[in-house]
Amino acid sequence: MLGRPGGVCSLILSSTLSSAAQWTEQTAQLFEALGPGASQEDYDAAHMCRLDPPPPEFEEWKAKRNRAVYHAMWGPNEWTCTGALAGWDVRDRIREIDVPTLVIRGGYDACTPPIAETMVNGITGAEYAVFEHSAPLPFVEEPARYREVLVDFLERVEAAL
Repeated sequence: MLGRPGGVCSLILSSTLSSAAQWTEQTAQLFEALGPGASQEDYDAAHMCRLDPPPPEFEEWKAKRNRAVYHAMWGPNEWTCTGALAGWDVRDRIREIDVPTLVIRGGYDACTPPIAETMVNGITGAEYAVFEHSAPLPFVEEPARYREVLVDFLERVEAAL
């Protein structure tokens, strides 16, 4: 979107970031808040999927994800960015986004309020939706409300075309 591609009339940013440094800072705080002795599994249960038991698609994703690619691109975990994306930061450019934008995050998401608010405040007219009972998977954890929010946003955007 920063290159202003033609034909794009709206944007939905879901559980994402505009700065690797801000993400690692925030996720490190989330991990520390889990307390001494916390593990990756504890972090996943708190900030990846809140459903107990996790749905089959979440378990399938975990089983099939390519950890080597994740490690090369990001690093060993959410709070340690040592991969190719280390140093990635577009906070000073997000103001260039000039289409209707919806920023989505879950209430237990690693995309914390400061991360989402950086995008909402940086993109003119951006809208913000928080799914209070979700981590980064509101389409799985709160599917009815997720559909409602997306349909409302997209109908309004399309009506303005």
